[in-house]
Amino acid sequence: SLQTIPVAFFSKHIQGNNEQKTAKLRSDASDKTWQVKIEGRTLTGGWKDFATAHDLRIGDIIVFKHEGDMVFHVTPFGP
Repeated sequence: SLQTIPVAFFSKHIQGNNEQKTAKLRSDASDKTWQVKIEGRTLTGGWKDFATAHDLRIGDIIVFKHEGDMVFHVTPFGP
């Protein structure tokens, strides 16, 4: 399971700011912080675990808010 990052968001918040090639995701649904790998403009390693834990489905809308230092607050909305 992969999640592609839109170009404008990638350019503004990630490109050139991510030497470690990772991001941390948080949400209101869990106290856990999820570490995910970033390969190009795609969230890979760890994304599947995050998506499964939040019961994400194709068609769900996901809002990412950059909190700084490659930490993102993620708010999922069902269809």
